[in-house]
Amino acid sequence: MNCINYFPNTTKLTFSGNFSPICHSIESNLTHIIPIKRITKLIIDQSPFSFIQMVQLLSFMVNIHTLKLASISLNEINSGTIQQNDTFQLVSITNIVKNVILEGECSLERIELLIALCPRLKHLTINGFAHSLLSIIRLLLSKENNNNRYLSSLCILEIINDVKENMDMMIEIKKLLNDFSIKYNNRKLYLWW
Repeated sequence: MNCINYFPNTTKLTFSGNFSPICHSIESNLTHIIPIKRITKLIIDQSPFSFIQMVQLLSFMVNIHTLKLASISLNEINSGTIQQNDTFQLVSITNIVKNVILEGECSLERIELLIALCPRLKHLTINGFAHSLLSIIRLLLSKENNNNRYLSSLCILEIINDVKENMDMMIEIKKLLNDFSIKYNNRKLYLWW
């Protein structure tokens, strides 16, 4: 509140350390320092960070197109309950997030929530140590899921070699994609379709 500097050209915001947001006060405090409407890239470099708090941040940072997360926590809350939350529903309709990078542990439930929250998502980067990586890939490539209709590329970090072959086979056998390209480079797998 007592910050004397204002940074009018800020487009990227990083939260790190022991940041524990109380979103209504964060919004009012940040407006004294930066133009919140100009922020296009939000980095939450803290582990774990509550999914609900992230949704609340996105509710007033309306121009975020890139979201980078060290980790997200569901805090033992049911994903169905989260999706029924009014703020979640509003953010899923209004946000313009097109690029998500999730560096920490991810699960099928977290990915389902992320693509429900960000239905305009085009590019997703996840960690290859996911417990249900092939299930996550199947969900992302599913033609029945309307939340991923814009998704066209996936990067998997720290992947092991046999996952590439398993993914190739799964895509071919299940006929998930007709036209796609896979590249494996430096323990990263890139998939475009």
